[in-house]
Amino acid sequence: MRYHSLIPLTAALANLLICGLVARQGLRDPLRRAFTWNTLSIVSWNLDIFALYYFTDAASAEWWSRVFRIGICLAPATTFHFALALSESGALGWRVLLGGAYATGFTLAVANMFGLLVTNVTPHRWGWYIEPGPLYGVLTASLVIFLGLWANRVWRAYRHPISSRQRVQAKFWLLGGLI
Repeated sequence: MRYHSLIPLTAALANLLICGLVARQGLRDPLRRAFTWNTLSIVSWNLDIFALYYFTDAASAEWWSRVFRIGICLAPATTFHFALALSESGALGWRVLLGGAYATGFTLAVANMFGLLVTNVTPHRWGWYIEPGPLYGVLTASLVIFLGLWANRVWRAYRHPISSRQRVQAKFWLLGGLI
């Protein structure tokens, strides 16, 4: 067994535990629901890395990486969704942008299943490394754009909070983002 594969597996399990604890409090609250979806996409991202580290044959590593990469495709949208819920940004423009984020994420998830994000995996001493496909740049751009918008909305919640609780939450998310 490749022991370094335990790091992303442990991260996935820890995130899943946190996700379960938050979801257990009820998913009627939009902030909890957005946090849950965001955390599940991060769990999938960790499992994608685990698959690349754990499996010894290229076919298994590539297949499981492809399955879990769906979470990576949706992570920019779910992260942005969480920031909108945290900052209570419900204006039409933000909702349209969120719809575009999810449309991009689902489009990339479908393209991923056809091998348009990652074409192959190559061996490395720690496992496998992906070879980017023709649409991998779109995924990268989506990450950069929506993480920037995440920072904008969380900063807004910190600078112009509706409640002191919102300000504390935003402060901790900004600190976590910097780390």
